[in-house]
Amino acid sequence: MRVFRCFFQILKRKKGYIFMYMGIFFSISLAMSMQGKESEKNFEKEKISLCLFDEDHSEISEGLAAFLKSENNWVEVADDEELIQEKLYQRNITCVVRIPKGFGEKIVKGEEDHIRVKTIPGTMYGEIMEQSIHGFLSLLQGYLAADVSEVQAVEKTTAAVGQKIEVEMTSQNGGTAHSSSYYLFAYVPYLFLAICIGTLTPILMVFRKKEIAERMACSSYPKFKVYREIYLSFILAGLVIAAIHLILVFFLGKDIRFTVKGGLYAINEIAFMFVTLSMVFLVSQMAKKMESISMISNVLSLAMSFLCGVFVPLSFLGDGVKKAAHFLPAYWYIRAAEQIDSWKKGAEVGSIWMFCGIQMLFAIVILTVALVVKEKRRK
Repeated sequence: MRVFRCFFQILKRKKGYIFMYMGIFFSISLAMSMQGKESEKNFEKEKISLCLFDEDHSEISEGLAAFLKSENNWVEVADDEELIQEKLYQRNITCVVRIPKGFGEKIVKGEEDHIRVKTIPGTMYGEIMEQSIHGFLSLLQGYLAADVSEVQAVEKTTAAVGQKIEVEMTSQNGGTAHSSSYYLFAYVPYLFLAICIGTLTPILMVFRKKEIAERMACSSYPKFKVYREIYLSFILAGLVIAAIHLILVFFLGKDIRFTVKGGLYAINEIAFMFVTLSMVFLVSQMAKKMESISMISNVLSLAMSFLCGVFVPLSFLGDGVKKAAHFLPAYWYIRAAEQIDSWKKGAEVGSIWMFCGIQMLFAIVILTVALVVKEKRRK
């Protein structure tokens, strides 16, 4: 097992490169997984720091004032222009609403009386506040037009606008939200391509060098054993990298540990590792200089990640990009990962197996091309 030991001695020197990319990967994954947890929460309306002055003190103005205070953060400030300007400048308040005298009477008569709204220049707070006021008054005027008394109109309007609608993000039916565990696997194509091309390709190129190949050919070590150990160590190195990732992921993602969903994620990941190894073998046969490996690694990993939905969700990509991505293996990895993320116990897994199978077909095709290139180089 001389060649086997030699392969891993060279790989050992590149452990810093491997751990660097592992660190980058888990930093991004953990940050996105925390975002995934937050996206599962219900939608919450942003509240404005509001200062309100009611100069009318009618049933309608008091009802409107109560509604605005309940929907926002009311800050009590003395009615002093200089003090108000200072509070706005310091961002202690972001919006000032002043209801003028005679406001209620004009609303009952159907006349327009614009409420004065002052806000921080260059912000949307004023428009948001005006929309809230307009919505309340439009509904109120509808009740008043139906010959409802002012008190009842205010009560009905307050009850109507006070209804809460539950809004939740979903990962099903084309939604863009995902569970926190999904992000621990979503960036695997970038990780595997960057690490394996950057570390395994140079090793294969070392064994491909003319001087070393001729030295091994004239040695007493059988040629069959040489190639068997090279390719065995090559495959084993890739599986070790995948195993390290899976161990760390299952340590962090307790919700998928020893579950069917976790197993499906692992199978999908191993399928893409075989794709990666076949690409590494192809690159090692086509690359001419060691210096070009880093550039090839960055181009392949980043291009495939952006085009196939690794860095940008598939739902955000255009139809043309998606059609082109069908010819890249990372697209099918992401499709499988999304199916696994939304999978429920007892649901069908046929599409997941199909996506993993497509990845294996990519691996076989790329490996075949690499063998053809290798044979041409030999001749």
